[in-house]
Amino acid sequence: MLQVKNLAKKKQTIKRKGVFDYLNQITKHQKKGFWESLSDEDKKGWSTFLVNRFLSMRSDFLPIVNEVQKYSLKPELIYKTYMDIIPKGNYYLRYIKGKKKKNMDYPNWMINVVSNDLQVSKREAIDAIEMYMLTEAGQMELSDMLQKYGIENKQLKSVGLYFESSGTDIRTIA
Repeated sequence: MLQVKNLAKKKQTIKRKGVFDYLNQITKHQKKGFWESLSDEDKKGWSTFLVNRFLSMRSDFLPIVNEVQKYSLKPELIYKTYMDIIPKGNYYLRYIKGKKKKNMDYPNWMINVVSNDLQVSKREAIDAIEMYMLTEAGQMELSDMLQKYGIENKQLKSVGLYFESSGTDIRTIA
């Protein structure tokens, strides 16, 4: 009776295959007939995007992934292609995350002034500020815009936009 209960528990805890199971099969194990042995549910769990993404993190696999991505192949063909091309081995496929872009790199007062002056949304104002910040002339133009709205030199200094006046405006020099 005890064995029957244990078997019932084991059947309930069958784990679905994930992206790392597929990656291990492609690189480490490379067992023939693996794809055919998968259940329909496991085959649906295949993510071409994630497999390509992880494989492309290794620089020597990048040309392979690049070439395979050009074609619209079924998951089974993609799996078999990678398994046939990638050498068998224990590879560490380090996932490199993209840097999160902070929307609040700039103070709210600056975003609000640019948004009001250009009559754009706050997101577009942040993009505009980033464009202004690329060049010195852009920074000076942004500084002028902020001063037009009564922003003091102390605040401009806090965001790196204060320019000492030399008596000539850069835009009026011919």
